[in-house]
Amino acid sequence: MRKRAPQNPVKKTPKKAVAKKAPGRPKKAPGEKLEQFSVRLPPKLKFGLDLLRRVQGGRSLSQVLEWALQVGLRNAIVTDSYRVPRDRERSEPETVGELTDALWSIENDKERLVTLWRRAPTLVDFEDRGICELVYNSKELTPNMVDIWRNYRPEVEAMLDSGGWWDFSADYHRLVWVYLDRNWETFKSIAHEMQLAGKSLRDLSIEEIARRHSRDLEEELFETVKPAYEKWLPSIA
Repeated sequence: MRKRAPQNPVKKTPKKAVAKKAPGRPKKAPGEKLEQFSVRLPPKLKFGLDLLRRVQGGRSLSQVLEWALQVGLRNAIVTDSYRVPRDRERSEPETVGELTDALWSIENDKERLVTLWRRAPTLVDFEDRGICELVYNSKELTPNMVDIWRNYRPEVEAMLDSGGWWDFSADYHRLVWVYLDRNWETFKSIAHEMQLAGKSLRDLSIEEIARRHSRDLEEELFETVKPAYEKWLPSIA
């Protein structure tokens, strides 16, 4: 009896795995990560929020609440904060949304607080206003730093004339903020004591304040800003 030749088995093509859609809302872009916090609402307001959700086509309650907050930010006015529009000569009050956009672009939270004090001082807690005034008006961070440093550190004169000042200034400012971030509570306490003594918080030097407080605080400042000198002013580093 003849044996049948074995038949080649039919190879089955494996099915491609179909990616399942993740449940919930789509992913947000980097920097837009959602943060969770609990909200308590009166029953009537929560009922109205649910009606608003239905009016907007069945969106989630969190999405409707996010939309309502955005509307509020666009309409609420900060009474002591002003901006100058490009198409107008006179300044006009800022909305909370405009102020939020301006501040959120600042990564350092202490620098953000000082900027808030400059633009809308009444929104800063009373105990933080002294340190904000001291830091903003300090010689190291003043907007007129070029003129001050021309006299304060004669060694930078050549660099000012050569045009390398702005690179050094940006690097130096960044490092000063690193230093202040580490020693914020110390300078906050110093500013508070100066306020109680009736002393001005304007046109002071962070370096001088650190020197009067302690040698360690002064040396930490020098070590923190040293990389800026080594990079841009190696002759006086």
